[in-house]
Amino acid sequence: MDGTCVPPRSTRRVVFVAVAVGALFGPLDLAGQVHAPYPLANLFNSSAVWAAAAFGFGIWAQSRMRAVIGAILMEIVAVISYYVADVVVRGSDSSIVASTTALAWIVLGIGAGAIFGAAGSAIDDPSRVLRAVGNGLLPGVLLAEGSHQMIRHLTTDADTRPDDLVSIAILMAVLAAAALIWRLRGRTSADRVQTLGVTLALAAVGSVSYALLTA
Repeated sequence: MDGTCVPPRSTRRVVFVAVAVGALFGPLDLAGQVHAPYPLANLFNSSAVWAAAAFGFGIWAQSRMRAVIGAILMEIVAVISYYVADVVVRGSDSSIVASTTALAWIVLGIGAGAIFGAAGSAIDDPSRVLRAVGNGLLPGVLLAEGSHQMIRHLTTDADTRPDDLVSIAILMAVLAAAALIWRLRGRTSADRVQTLGVTLALAAVGSVSYALLTA
């Protein structure tokens, strides 16, 4: 028997870990926004961080279906625990837990959990295409957010422009490069080229999407 084989995660374990991680992730993300120095505080307020959490869960869960279900559950619990922590710790109005904003984030969390949970579970898929998508999706999103912040810096009037847009853009680009290097070590040249192509394509699509959503 190969000692390197990892037994599949049980559904019960996946659900338990999803709830536990989500319950911790929401308050920790809020704490990062409030207490971390800039530009790191903006990183905690980034949708890419929530995508990265779902991606990491997908890697851990392994099974595609369990990865998707678990990542979705984790994201939903994280959003709820985020707003509950905001009420308990910061004294916000309890109505925010069931607000339109909270509901919108839950919907986005469901989408992120499904997409990035599946991507995380596909990083070592036998299919080269699925491997490329799995390995290129997270750095693509990080690069998209970084490029969006740089575009904001270049196109926003200096009097109304936040001071830390360039810092955020650089931070996102560094994280994207780190994610790529981490996933492409030991891969074949064909894998690297295909993954890089997926990353750049997704970054372009994501940057346009950010621009349309914030227009």
